[in-house]
This record gives sequence, C-alpha cells and structure tokens, in this order.
Amino acid sequence: MNTTILGIPQGSVLGPLLFDIEKLEKWSEDWLLKFHPDKCHVLTLGKFANIKHAHPYRLADNQLEHVFEEKDLGILIDAELSFEQHIAKQVNKANSMLGVIKRGFVSLTPEILCTLYSTFVRPHLEYAQSVWSPGLRKHINLLEGVQRRATRLVQTCRNFSYSERLKMLDLPTLEF
Repeated sequence: MNTTILGIPQGSVLGPLLFDIEKLEKWSEDWLLKFHPDKCHVLTLGKFANIKHAHPYRLADNQLEHVFEEKDLGILIDAELSFEQHIAKQVNKANSMLGVIKRGFVSLTPEILCTLYSTFVRPHLEYAQSVWSPGLRKHINLLEGVQRRATRLVQTCRNFSYSERLKMLDLPTLEF
C-alpha cells in the first residue's frame, strides 16, 4: 500500500497508525459504525500559508472538506491552535450569563453572587481549559474581565480594587 502522509516521516511507526484513513474506514465497516463523509473534515495544524497546499483526503469515495477550525467536545480548535475564536465565544457566553444575573437580582450579597457566578458563569470560562489555556495576555485579560465585572455586582464591594474585591469574595483570579 502506497500512501502519502503529511507531517510524518515515511517509514515511521506512528504515521500509518495515526493517519491511515483506510484503516479507520475498514474499522467502521467491521463494527457497523460508518462515518458520515459530510460530517468528517480535515483540519491541518500549522501556519495558514502552509495549509492551503494540504493533501486531499478521501473517505468512502468522497473528498473530505478542508476546514480551518472545527468544534470538538465544545472546544473550537483552529488550525494555528490560537483558540482566539473559542476564547471570544466563551467570554461572550459568560458575559451573557452575567447579564442575566445582573437583570435578575436587584441586590446581591457576596454569598449569593459567589453561588450564582460559580454555577452559571465560571464554568464557561473554565471548561476544558487544560486544552485551550490562554497564553497571551490579551486572552487572559478578556477572561479576567468577566470576573472583574462580576465582582462589581455586589454593592458593598464596588468601591474597592479588583484584588480587594476578590479577597472579600474569597475568589481566586482566573489566571491562578
């Protein structure tokens, strides 16, 4: 069998194991769990300039669509692993939930805010963070900004600095 595997040296042990689509197709047929070609995509990791010349892959006589980002288990993975869109989406969801809390409560005690925040907002900012953990200061600031806004919702904490509000509410920074 003569196959072209991109990014893996020919003759390597891992190449055929990890990237041989024909074996996956056979496995799916053997176990009666066929892949739907329209729902399968190719995501090549690397710089955009290198990706546009990617090898075409086929599954069940259908050429698989090449994509530059794909959602898997709720994480939006892009070709350069920047997670820029994923972080923006999670910050938007968390801010939306924070808005619901703000509109739903006239006055919040520290205990109620912490319960609501840790239940409805923070999970959006922490889910699968070991995969997409932000490394850039701008991403950390975006995420931390949600918690900054949340800590201002408690009337008795508003006039204090962010670090003082965190101490008063017994919350760690998201960066921590």
